[in-house]
This record gives sequence, structure tokens and C-alpha cells, in this order.
Amino acid sequence: RLRMARERGQAGRWDVKNRRGGIIDVEFAVQALLLLHGARAPGVLVASTRRALDALDAAGHVDGSDAQALRRSFDLCSAVQAVLRTAIDGAFDPAALPPALLAGLARAAGAPSFDALGAALDEACAAAMSAFERIVAPGAAAG
Repeated sequence: RLRMARERGQAGRWDVKNRRGGIIDVEFAVQALLLLHGARAPGVLVASTRRALDALDAAGHVDGSDAQALRRSFDLCSAVQAVLRTAIDGAFDPAALPPALLAGLARAAGAPSFDALGAALDEACAAAMSAFERIVAPGAAAG
């Protein structure tokens, strides 16, 4: 993950796939847990990140608060990504888009406003990043 960040640079706020605590970090955390527990608990080995996280949580292989943080980030980032992929061609620049489109993005992601969506995204990704660090590199700070 560190190598990816060095090679690609720092992802922006709306790069929900690559930003810290975004989709890739959730996927890496879930994959790490699957590697740790999959041999002894083959029921957690499912292809979907979200379903694998739910299975790991149900089997007690991830702290409940970490599972909740990862789930929240994954769901919110996935919702934002789905809308951006269908509504935007190219890079997402909120300043260049009409307010109605930004309001629609917020509604699609379950937020009352675009500003509230940004705040919710930042909060969810920060919590997921903390969970990622506890799962993937316990005792070490991810840079």
C-alpha cells in the first residue's frame, strides 16, 4: 500500500478508491484478515469484499468497531464511486459542476448536502484508516 501511494501520489478527497481509508484500504484489510483466518474458517472465504467482511465479523475474526468502520467506508465510497462513474466523464472537479449535480450525488449517497457528504466521507475514511492500521500493521504507523 505504501508503494502504491509513493508511485501514484496522494489521492484527493473524491478519489474514493485510492484515498487513505477508501476502497483499496478496506479491501487490503479484509484480504489480510482472510489470509489470517481463512484456513481455519473457510466459511469466510467469499469473493465479495463486503460479504467477506460480514462473514469475518460474524465469525469474530475482526473487532466489531473495526468491522463497522470498514463497512461504513466501503459502503459510502462505493456509493460515491457508482454515481461518479455514471455521471462524470474524467476527473471529478466539484467546482466545475452544477450545484444540482452535486446535490444529486449527495442524495444518492444518503447525505443531506454535498458539504455533508464530504464531511461524512472524511470521517468514514479516517475511521477505516485507523482500522486498517490496527489490522494490517498493528503497532506501526502507516505512512
